[in-house]
Amino acid sequence: MTADREIEKPVPTVARTGTVIYGRTDMPDDFAYTLAKAMDDHQDLLQWSNGSLNFSYNYHTVWKAYGIPLHPGAARYYREKSYMK
Repeated sequence: MTADREIEKPVPTVARTGTVIYGRTDMPDDFAYTLAKAMDDHQDLLQWSNGSLNFSYNYHTVWKAYGIPLHPGAARYYREKSYMK
């Protein structure tokens, strides 16, 4: 396979609408809080793409776990920032 090959027809792909950071249930609340804060403080580092993976950060939806339990430490940070009520 050479680098100059081109795609000659549409290729079905899979799209996704989020990236989740998983942690253990015994993860300390302070660590989850600090992780949520660090992600929020450095949103600019998540606004990039390497061509196949697109990352972004939206403070309006960052706390929505869509059925996955949100860690209490992260929830505390998002409430303090008024991202979630």
